[in-house]
Amino acid sequence: MDELRNEVDESAVLTEHFIRKRNRTLKELVLLKDKIRTEEDHSYANRRQTLENEYKQTLIQLKDLTRRFEDLEKISQTNKIDMDQMNDLYNKLEDELHEIVLNNIRLECNLRTIEKQILLTKAIYETEKNELGKILDIGQLLAEAFSRGCWSSTDCALQATFRLPFKTIY
Repeated sequence: MDELRNEVDESAVLTEHFIRKRNRTLKELVLLKDKIRTEEDHSYANRRQTLENEYKQTLIQLKDLTRRFEDLEKISQTNKIDMDQMNDLYNKLEDELHEIVLNNIRLECNLRTIEKQILLTKAIYETEKNELGKILDIGQLLAEAFSRGCWSSTDCALQATFRLPFKTIY
């Protein structure tokens, strides 16, 4: 029995030792968990702070981009209005140019017509001047013939020749 007792005592000692070791390990495990939680909390706090800072910077960038977009939108609207005005002015000037070109063509046609009329009038004037000169020459010859009072056969031939211009004039 002593042996059994010794074995039981040894077993009790070993159990006691095992229980102490287990309790120590559990305490160390609890301490480690607390340390990990603390580090996680600290890491989370740091990460959270970093994320909040990034969020704030992103908001600032977003506000800046929104402001820039609104400015560009205003500029775009202003440019569109200016472009519409320029297009209207261009169309108006194009119409005016078209009218000016048409007027220029009309004036050139009128000028050509007037030039042709002037040439025709000059030709008529020259023809009438020449015919009037012939008539005056014939009139002078007739006046001389009447003043001399000679109407011979040659004078009659002359008279027949000169009747033609009188007929065309009258």
